[in-house]
This record gives sequence, structure tokens and C-alpha cells, in this order.
Amino acid sequence: MKRMRRKCKTLLLALFLLIAGVIIGEVNVSAAEKEITIDSISVKQDSFNGLWQLKFADANYTDAITKISVNDTDWEAYSFTPSMGGKYRIRDGAVEFAQKSYSQTAALKNGDVISITATGYKTLAFKVAIADGKLTISQDTKPGDNMKLYVRLVGSFESALVNQKGYDAISGASTNVTQNKNSDASVEVALVNADQEPTKDDWKLLSESDIRIKSKESSVIIVNHDDASKENDSGMAGVYSVHDGSLTLAGTPANAGTYDISVSITDEDGHTATSNSLPFRVFSGEETLKDQLVLSNCTKTADGKYMYDMEPWAIKNFTDASGDQRVTVPADVKAWYGSHTSGTYGELGYAVSEGTAQKQTLILPKGCNLTLVNMDILSSVKIIVGDGAKLTLRDSVIQGVVEVQNGGTFSMNYNDYGEGEFLNGASINGQLILQDGATLENAKIYSNTNNIANGSSARHNTEPVVVVNGNVSLKGKVFVRGDEAPTGTDAATGKSYTGQRGLKVNGTLTLEKDAVLAVFGGGKDATTSNGGTAVELNGGTITGEGKLICVGGDGHFGEGGNAVSGTGMISVANAYLEGGASVSKSSTPGKALGDNVKLAGTTNRNLIDGENVNDIDYDNDTYWRDILTVPNLSLYPVDANAPGETTEPEKPGETTEPEKPGETTEPEKPGETTEPEKPGETTEPEKPSSGGTDTNTGKDKQNKTKTTVKTQVKSKKNASVKTGDSSKPILWAVLMVVAIAGITRSLMLRKKN
Repeated sequence: MKRMRRKCKTLLLALFLLIAGVIIGEVNVSAAEKEITIDSISVKQDSFNGLWQLKFADANYTDAITKISVNDTDWEAYSFTPSMGGKYRIRDGAVEFAQKSYSQTAALKNGDVISITATGYKTLAFKVAIADGKLTISQDTKPGDNMKLYVRLVGSFESALVNQKGYDAISGASTNVTQNKNSDASVEVALVNADQEPTKDDWKLLSESDIRIKSKESSVIIVNHDDASKENDSGMAGVYSVHDGSLTLAGTPANAGTYDISVSITDEDGHTATSNSLPFRVFSGEETLKDQLVLSNCTKTADGKYMYDMEPWAIKNFTDASGDQRVTVPADVKAWYGSHTSGTYGELGYAVSEGTAQKQTLILPKGCNLTLVNMDILSSVKIIVGDGAKLTLRDSVIQGVVEVQNGGTFSMNYNDYGEGEFLNGASINGQLILQDGATLENAKIYSNTNNIANGSSARHNTEPVVVVNGNVSLKGKVFVRGDEAPTGTDAATGKSYTGQRGLKVNGTLTLEKDAVLAVFGGGKDATTSNGGTAVELNGGTITGEGKLICVGGDGHFGEGGNAVSGTGMISVANAYLEGGASVSKSSTPGKALGDNVKLAGTTNRNLIDGENVNDIDYDNDTYWRDILTVPNLSLYPVDANAPGETTEPEKPGETTEPEKPGETTEPEKPGETTEPEKPGETTEPEKPSSGGTDTNTGKDKQNKTKTTVKTQVKSKKNASVKTGDSSKPILWAVLMVVAIAGITRSLMLRKKN
């Protein structure tokens, strides 16, 4: 009985344990089946620390996490801020991942599947999508995305010459780095749904996109255009910059030919794409301008005209050896580019010795309105601007000669669109020659002839930057400045060279109404001992209804330059003429007007001779120093003070004898005589007449007064020859005394009566 009772107890205990085990098991099963839905997960971005933060609605969930894997690879739990892939951190109820990786281990990327194991919870799996700086999640658990990668090259590669050094070269020093960049190509990418084509807004520079490239699986491809099976024999290699997304070329061009350049990239998501190709051409250097400058090598524009991108970038031969070295520009070519990068020049011609005549001629025919951009025209070249043609220079250098013939027009450093504006970058180191019938309009002309070598030789050039032959018209505003003096002694004078002259007039230069011509002789720097003359008249005339400004160059150890020298006539509406200063007390400053230059009586004038100064007052200087801006025309005031002409015009065939010193040109009335002025007597300066064309205040007013005194207190010779003024103050004084005596006698007789 006891045995039976013991068996029953054992069975009851076993049954109890079985029931308890079932109950406990049911509780545990219930706990394991607790589920986290993706709708209860919020994603935040910690931009400061560069983190993605996944926050869960169940506050207990993150404490139960035991493992996190990405694409079936376990990631490491980390105590610090994760800055790379392969790690995660749990903090404040959130799981944190690095947005970007600073190591070889990739951070979270678009299409990754995250799996999270937590005690008491079902395994959580979801896919991330990263686009436009945002992370989103979905229930999809298949790694990868439904996206397609596109890549393209935009821009161009400048052509090169065989054995050209430093095509895209970087040179560095301790304080600066410079780059000679002839490539203008960039890598752009787009990542879109596989069933879509990229739109304009989808394309971004690779360097500015979220796409991370596998460097070892990406490359720049260079193949021979004519035979793609050939090895790359160009001598060049592609270099991609992660900083600005540019693609440049390094190396020395080895073989002439055309090469196709493209890129192939693979990103960290496994997307692969290959770009379009851009051409890169290597020339032999023996090409001729006659063969290259044809419309088939130009780009037609919407207006029916053409643009010529010069290839190769350097052409030394105009024609073959049997040709006459004359090439005519097609009349429909409106723009000629040496390059599309300011400061990078195409070169035409070659250097010839200073003083050697140009051996190559480029002709602009009738109807050709050509703008040269980023070109260096070397000293072997003469450009002829023919009848009905126009040449404009922008960012270009003339080392040889530009000759503007009858009916031709020249302009430089000027944009005539809209209201018009002056530009910078073009210079004339050779010479501009304006022949009879030519027109010069809106130009900022300056020379660097003695500062920039002619080939490998330094120049010793004091010849004028601009020469006028015959009758030439000037329109708008024109500014001319000669270069500093060359180094050494001038064999012709036995003195240090002068600064370069600005303008020489052999004929007649006519300033149209409201036109301004401002000319400055070389002499702004201490390297110039003797200042250069601004304008030299070689029996020439400057006339018209415009304003003439001439300022001689400063002599820093010697003489100042004259404003106007030579022999000739100035008969413009207004003339501001200022001689250059001499910093040396023992030297002679420049004159406003040379001894043999006549100034018409109809010309309003402000004549200022140069001075001996210890230092140049740069703050109040009238010299044009900064070529990046045009001269400030308010610095050159002229009052309406023309004295008027006093000499009758000569009749055809008549000649007049030169005046003797002290004589005046006004004919005396019959019977009248004038007593010679007593030594030491001077005439009162006339006050400037009102209604002047220029206004000024303060210091400028003082300058005006000083100028007027200087103009009037000249010797009789200067007064008659230069101004036409022949006032006779003694004669008028005698007449006044006689008149007063007559009136007094009449009063006395009336009183007596």
C-alpha cells in the first residue's frame, strides 16, 4: 500500500513538473516572439558627429541587443563615436552608425541590409537607402538596390605638341604653388532608378556627390582614335582630382595623333559605369596656318559666323617653304581663341631680332570683324587690317606690328556690348601703325616691351607704341602708355635710355566730338632714369573737337619727359599738357609744350611744366599707374580759357617769315607805335573766363590758378607762337591817360564858363 502511495506521489510530482515546464516554456516562447516593426523606428542625423541614429519606440529594445550584422557580416559594438564602417554604438536608446568611413572599411551604404538580434525579440532585418544626404529604411531584405550609375566627361583637353613639357604641370615653392592647366575636363555622375534616364538635375560633380568610388576598380582610359587595339602611346596619363572633380593629363606627348579619353568607375555599392570620350590631339609642330585656318576647322555660331579654336596651340609656319608667308583670315571668322583660359596663350609665328622686318603677314579682309582672344602674336608677324575690316584685341599680346589701312578700324581691351566697358589683359609690345584713312576707337593700350623678352632676347625699345601716318580718326576714349626705359645706355645720346614714347604723329590725328585721347610717356617706376615723351609731333597735327591729355614720364635719376615735343600743331577743343617730374634736383623736368609746338588760340588749355621733386606724390599723381583701371579723367581739368586766334590765315601760296624774339603777330594800326616794355615789368595774369568745360575744387582750384598764371606769364615769343595772344598793355595805358586828360580839360572849361 505504501509502495502504491509512493508511486502515486511520484506520478503527481512528475505531472506537476511537466505542467510547470509547459507553462514556463509558453512564457519564454511568448517573449522570443516579441516583434519590432520598422514603423516604430525613427532615423535621425547627427551632422556634428557624422552619425546615423536609429531610435526605437520600445525603450527596452536596445538594452536587449546582442548582435548587429550588415549584409550577413557581424559588426563590432563600440564604446566611442564610430568613425568608420564595421562598428556601431548603442547610446541613449539609439543605435548609431558612421555616415562616412575614414578607413578602408566601408560605412553604411545604399542597399545595405541590417540584421539585429536581441534577447526576447524576433530578429529584426531591414534595408537602408541613402540618397541626397538622407537615410530611409524598408522591409526589403535583399541586399543591393535598383539603381543605375551613370558617368560622363564634360569640358575639353587643349591640343599639345610632341615633346611639349609640362602640359598640365604643377610647380611649387615654399610659399606658393602654380599650375599650368591645359585640361578643362570634369567627371560628373548620376545615380537614378534603373528604369529611368538621368535628368539635368541628377548630374553632379563626382567630388560633390555621395557616391564613393573604389579606386582600384576605377581608371582613366586613353586609346588611339584610329586604332583602339593599340597600347596608349600618347605618353600621357589621366589624373583625377578628388578635390574639384577635374580630370587633367600628366606626362610628355610622345606621338602625333588623336586620342580618345574616357573614365570607368565602380562605386562601393557595386555599380559600374563607363563615360563618353573626349578627344585629345597631339600635333607634330610642323603644321601650317594656311591648312589649319579654314572654316572646316571652325565652329559655326547662331549668327552664321565662325569661331576658330587654334590647333595646334602654337603655329610657327604660315605656309610651306615655297609659299609667300601671307595668310588671309576667312571673312566670316569673328573670334580666334588661343585657349579658353585667361593667361594661357596660343602662339603664332616666331621671334625675330629687334629691328628686323616681319616675315609673315596675316590679312583681315573686307567684312572681317575679328576678335583675338588669349593669343601671343610673335615678332615675325605683321597683321594688316584692310579696308572695311576691324581688329579687336582681348587678353592678347602683339610682339610684332599691327598696321591699320585706309578704311580699317582697331580697338583693344574694350567690350562694345551694351553700354561698353574697358577690359584688361591685352598689350602691344611691338607697334600699332595707323595709316591714312584708319580709325582708332575705344582702346586701352599699354606696352610691356622692355619687361617681356622678345623670344629669349631683351628689347631696348623707346620707339612709340602708336604711330599715326596720314589722316587718322579717333573715336570714343583711347588711353596709351609707353613702357619703362630699357636697361643700359642709348648709343644715340650717350645717356641712359628714356622711357618709351607713347604716340608719334606724322600726319593729322582728328579727335571726334567728345572723344578723349590720353597719352603717357614711359616713366612710372624708379627703373626709368629719364622719362619718356608722351606725344611726339613730326610735322604733325592733333586737331578736332575732343580732349587731349598728355603727361610726360617721370625721370627718377635724370630728366622728366615732355608732354608734347617735336614740331607741329595742337588745335583740339581742350588740352591738358603736363611735363614729367624730375626727382633729381640737378636734372631738368619735362615741359608741357616743346619749343617748336604751336597751340591754337581756339584751344582751351591747362599747361603744367614738370617740377623738381624729392619724391613723387603718388596719392595726388596724375600719371596713369594702374592699368587695371582707366585714368580718372577728373584729374585733368581744363578751363574755357582759349585766348582766340589773332593772326589772319595765310593765303594759298603765301609764306610768312618766322617771328623774331619778342615780336608779336598782331599788326599795328597806322601811326601807332608801342614803347618797349621796361625790364622787370610784367603784365597782370588774365582771370580765367567763366563757363569752363571742367570743374574742380580745393587743390584742383589752386592748380588752375597756378596754371593760368603760367600760361599768361610767358615771354612774348611764347605768347605769340604758342597762344596767339598779342595784347598791348602799354598802348592801352597811353590811350587811357589821353582820355582822362581830355575829360579833365572839359570839366575845367565848363567850370570857368
